[in-house]
This record gives sequence, C-alpha cells and structure tokens, in this order.
Amino acid sequence: MAFQVPPTPGDKMESFWIAETLKYFYLLFSDDPNEVPFDEFVFNTEAHPLAIWGTKTDVKLRKRLLEFHQNNGDGGGMLRLEQLQNMRRMQRRR
Repeated sequence: MAFQVPPTPGDKMESFWIAETLKYFYLLFSDDPNEVPFDEFVFNTEAHPLAIWGTKTDVKLRKRLLEFHQNNGDGGGMLRLEQLQNMRRMQRRR
C-alpha cells in the first residue's frame, strides 16, 4: 500500500538537518567569537561559508586557487596575479 491514513512514522532523518541546522547552531552557540570572522565570511542558505569579495581571506583563497591551476597546467579562467595585486592595492586604500 503506497499511502496510508494516518501516515506511519518513518525511520529517516533528512541530511540537510545535520548539514545546515547544526552548523548554524554551532556558530550561534560557539564560545569562541573568532571561530569564523563575520567581517570576512557570509553564509549561504546551506550554511556554507563564502569569503566576502575583496577581503584578505578572499584574496588569499583566490591566490591559492590560481597557484593550484597554474601548477596543474589549467588556466581555468582564474584571476591573474596582476589582478590580485590590484585588488590588494584597492583594499589598502580603504
């Protein structure tokens, strides 16, 4: 029987509950206020941290990605080193 009224309880937990909800609980109730610098990161709806464009963390991550792609012979459309240096200069002017 595909449907039953009333529905029988299932023994399953959705994966998003752990992946998203517990991340948010951890961030909300963490004792360390510097766990994730909120001036460097934002969180998407799935609770994945995303570096804010132009921050030190963002520039550092982009530089590492560029180095990775260059070492693997894959330009991949990544930002060039000159562009990263220009971003740093602009950031210092703020």
